[in-house]
Amino acid sequence: MRHILDRLNSVPVLLSKDFQTLPPIGDISPFYVKEMNMNSQEDVRKWLETHNDAFERTWGPDQFQRNVLNHAYFDIDSTFFLMHGSEAAGAGSIGVFRKNRDVGVMHYLQVKKTYQGRGLGKYMVQYRHQRLRERGIEHCETEMSLRQKISILIHFDNGFRPKYKLDYWNAPNHAFFPYRVFAHFRLRQLYNQWEKSRRFAELQRR
Repeated sequence: MRHILDRLNSVPVLLSKDFQTLPPIGDISPFYVKEMNMNSQEDVRKWLETHNDAFERTWGPDQFQRNVLNHAYFDIDSTFFLMHGSEAAGAGSIGVFRKNRDVGVMHYLQVKKTYQGRGLGKYMVQYRHQRLRERGIEHCETEMSLRQKISILIHFDNGFRPKYKLDYWNAPNHAFFPYRVFAHFRLRQLYNQWEKSRRFAELQRR
């Protein structure tokens, strides 16, 4: 049973957002953002440190090369560290889809466990919005799995909506078809719950 649940939670799901006007992002002092040199071994080491801590993985440089620099469907051109002093507390990347360079992609939002729960993930979503918009990108998508529920909710808070149909530029979803159907059902449920809680919060503020 656990094996089936793990497979269901790992099915990729898509979120999308159209950029109109973007609100200014706030101050997160003492944290700050620093662009990563993706060809620097030291910066790659820092990225892997944050990634492995956030996702409980044991990735090495080969996985960074394959999943960031040479991703099969994304052209990732910028990665940003979220810094706390000299320590990388998190990171996030942006780029475009290789088959449709008008569509932006946000890739691997990660915050070390020590720094989670402080609104830093939301800040990094907004920061990357701004960077993509400055490049003239008007539509953005991101891919994650249902095991990343908190990240999905953060993206909902920032205007992302579920996307159920794959376009030609998206990475193919090779998951077992019933698993894909169930993942879309659960994503729709999660979005509906988020909408209800948002409406309730708005009523409370009146």
